[in-house]
This record gives sequence, structure tokens and C-alpha cells, in this order.
Amino acid sequence: MLTDVSGVGSLIGIVICNISVDRIYKRLQLRSTDNKPKPENRLPLTIVGASTLPFVVAGYGWVAQAHLPVPVLLLSVVLLGVCILLSVVPIMAYVVDAFGMYSASSLTAVLIARCLMGTFLPLATAPLTERLGYGYGYMVLAALCLVIAPIPLVVFRYGERWRQQSTYTQDREDISSD
Repeated sequence: MLTDVSGVGSLIGIVICNISVDRIYKRLQLRSTDNKPKPENRLPLTIVGASTLPFVVAGYGWVAQAHLPVPVLLLSVVLLGVCILLSVVPIMAYVVDAFGMYSASSLTAVLIARCLMGTFLPLATAPLTERLGYGYGYMVLAALCLVIAPIPLVVFRYGERWRQQSTYTQDREDISSD
């Protein structure tokens, strides 16, 4: 049943991304002074997802710890699905835009990292919850999420400058002028 509800959260996250990612991208492009498309303009939803994920993870742990009613637990699972999809889908669009002809390789690297986290995070979660309980165990995971949450914001702010320093991610105009 939890996987079905997680699927509902994922569906909601996909719908939000489908409606919003391109709109936000175009709006930010029009606001820029040079009207140049920037892959970093794909990241605002990732910033929202990454910023809310620590609170949702902590909430999920405390809902389980407090033995709250099942609908509350299911709502927390839906919110987890939404936050995760809001974080992941725009990253995929960003990677495709930023790496251009190298996007297949870079997407593969992102997918490998996700698969490794999907493998090892559950292995760490069980000992955490056994030792600390669900509330504090998931607080540790929420703290980890909170530590990495600023990364999309930093990439949004400085990513263009960093991309121009690599031959694989430079804007096309910059590559042809060399």
C-alpha cells in the first residue's frame, strides 16, 4: 500500500514538473539581461524540492515514531514522493541542457549515483531506526538532506561560471570563439 501511495506522490511531482519546469525556464530567460538560455534556469523546482525534503523526511520519521493514524503516514509518503520528484526531474533537464552532446554520459553518471544511494541508503536506515527509533533516526537523515539542500541553490547561482571553465559544458558561442 505504501508503494501505491508513493506512486501518487510521484505522479503529483511529475505533473507539477511537467507544468512548471519549462514555464519557469522561459520566464527566467526573459528576465535575464542577455536573454540567453541558461541550463541553471531549470533548477528552481529542484531548490524547492531540496529545501522541503529535510522537513518531510523528519516528519515521516516522527509520524511513524508517534504512531499517528495511517492517513497521516500516507500523506507523509505522498509528500516524500512529491519532494523527491521535484528534486530529481529538473536535475535531469539541467544535465541535458548543460552537457549538450555529452548529456547521455552525464545522465548515466547521475543515474549511477541515484542507484547507489537507492542501494546503500536503506542499508543505513535500518540500523539508524533500530538504534535511535524512527523519529531520531529519520532526523539524522533529514540533517543529511539539510546539509546537501543548498547545493542546487549554489549551482543555480554559480553554475554558469563553473560550466564555462569546462570544455564539455561551455556555451556553444564560447567554444566557437576559441
